[in-house]
Amino acid sequence: MWIYEKKLQYPVNIKNPNPRLAGDIISQLGGPDGELAAATRYLNQRYTMPSGEAIGMLTDIGNEELNHVELIGAILYQLTKNLTPEQIKAGGMDKYFVDHTLGVYPASADGVPFDAKYLASKGDAIATVNNIDFPSKPGLSAKKLASELDGIVAFAKEVGFNAILFQVRPAADALYKSEIFPHSKFVSGKADKAPEGEFDCLEYLIEAAHAENITVHAWVNPLRVTAGNKTYPQTDISVLPKNSPAYKNPDFVVPYADGKLYFDAGKPEVRSLVASGVEEICKNYAVDGIIFDDYFYPYPVDGAEFDDKATYDEYGGGMSLADFRRDSINKLIEQCYQTVKEVDENIRFGVSPFGIWKNGGEGSDTSGLEAYHSIYCDALAWAKGGYVDYIAPQVYWNFDTKAAPFATVAEWWDDALCGSGVALYINHGVYKYASGTMKSGELTRQMEFSRALASYRGSMFYGYAALNSNADGVTNEAKTVFGGRIIYFSQNY
Repeated sequence: MWIYEKKLQYPVNIKNPNPRLAGDIISQLGGPDGELAAATRYLNQRYTMPSGEAIGMLTDIGNEELNHVELIGAILYQLTKNLTPEQIKAGGMDKYFVDHTLGVYPASADGVPFDAKYLASKGDAIATVNNIDFPSKPGLSAKKLASELDGIVAFAKEVGFNAILFQVRPAADALYKSEIFPHSKFVSGKADKAPEGEFDCLEYLIEAAHAENITVHAWVNPLRVTAGNKTYPQTDISVLPKNSPAYKNPDFVVPYADGKLYFDAGKPEVRSLVASGVEEICKNYAVDGIIFDDYFYPYPVDGAEFDDKATYDEYGGGMSLADFRRDSINKLIEQCYQTVKEVDENIRFGVSPFGIWKNGGEGSDTSGLEAYHSIYCDALAWAKGGYVDYIAPQVYWNFDTKAAPFATVAEWWDDALCGSGVALYINHGVYKYASGTMKSGELTRQMEFSRALASYRGSMFYGYAALNSNADGVTNEAKTVFGGRIIYFSQNY
């Protein structure tokens, strides 16, 4: 026989109602990282724990989180108690009042009701550049394009993915109907030629995926204009479609020694162009998110220079060239984030940067290429600035990779993002299963390790072809790992 007596050291005793403050605090009740989500995770995960001690620990933590639910409910009640209609409207709670009067119901700060999607995310990336994953070849009929997209959705459902990251702008082009970028040659076979019957790949995929409760994030390469290489360069602006923004504005574009053309992020007009493209997608399509990948300034080629001197001279403002480039990328990310949220607060915006931020010091205990110095990508600035919803670092290494062990890199990102409110999604390089550079069992270890990280909210997988062919059993691994319940620690715990 035992008695449970609950006492607050400092009881809730709010004297002055404040509906605006209540509208912010409510996210801690029912938002993505709120107490209701945390309590649900812990209390459900306990059933699969391997020991009685672990079950007891999660029971205790889950009940504590439920206490937090009650505590925040009391705060919300007292902040909204006896409000007049005028106060409700002035405080921005009029829409909430229409649905719930002044009852305390779990929702996020932007009014979105508590959703089970806050509990997990498992994303499969579909690359379209150079027809890596889709379509299987250029010039397919509308019927065949639809069939391949149906196959992608069916595969995602079978394995257990709840999100598809679909590359819609591989290289200043569009796999959707756009007034800004030309039709992609990777679909029709010719730049600015529409697919048969004006088939809209993005629209079709969204409808098919949503019918299976699978979300779609539009994957955008913001600055890459062409997809050439050193052997077969594509640096001639004159051969681009005449309606391409790169063709119409050649001063926006810089050729580089890797055989590609890039938009110059230092130009404010370029950043506005990229943001306008994102806005077009968000306004015209029911996407659940926008994701940028790791291509910002080009990966360095020995002895080559990215010729943005004129831009730097005009806009550098006394910064070093490296700081100017990082500042330009930071401004690009912030502008695109704000653009997304102006269209729809519920659309998530994230980036999947190269896995190493910096080596040593405040960076990770690694010795590989550094995104901060080499491609001028400062992901921590985005998190600290509050203009990403999630970061999905490309942790494509194995546990035994000497230069960048998986555990070292993943733990560094967890520490860097913990408490920031920015979700951490680990991006796994499952494409390496096809080449044999990642062995059977590696993905299972990586995901189980990641799930113990406080900031972790899910995984992404680059290498659809390896998954679709079950290379070395990688798909079987994913199914098995997905089959269990997942615990996600509250960043505020």
